[in-house]
Amino acid sequence: CDVPCSGERHALKTSSSLAKWNAGSSRHLQKKQLSLLKAAVSACRPGGRIVYSTCSINSNENDVVVEKLLNKRGDHVEVLCDTLTDFDIGESTKYGKMFLPDRKSCRGMGPMYVCTMRKKSVG
Repeated sequence: CDVPCSGERHALKTSSSLAKWNAGSSRHLQKKQLSLLKAAVSACRPGGRIVYSTCSINSNENDVVVEKLLNKRGDHVEVLCDTLTDFDIGESTKYGKMFLPDRKSCRGMGPMYVCTMRKKSVG
């Protein structure tokens, strides 16, 4: 589930892109991201995995979206934090992993946020 995001890295590249960015667009995107993530959970079979990812550095589009999902549908899904520990790059967040291009450990990759979840069995 690679959702639309604000992609701040791109907004910072040019002054015209930066002029178009505003905090309201991030709030609007967060609602769309949560809606898409809930749809992914609904479509997933019990035991199946959902990978939520963005190219945003904004926690409101990353961990906050996952937290809102857990608050609404925590009985249907669990976060699998340990699935990303095999990567020796990136930084752990509350629910996932963040890859930032300015960090040596990320080897120029990112920005990218990834969170892996599993749909629980219903019943």
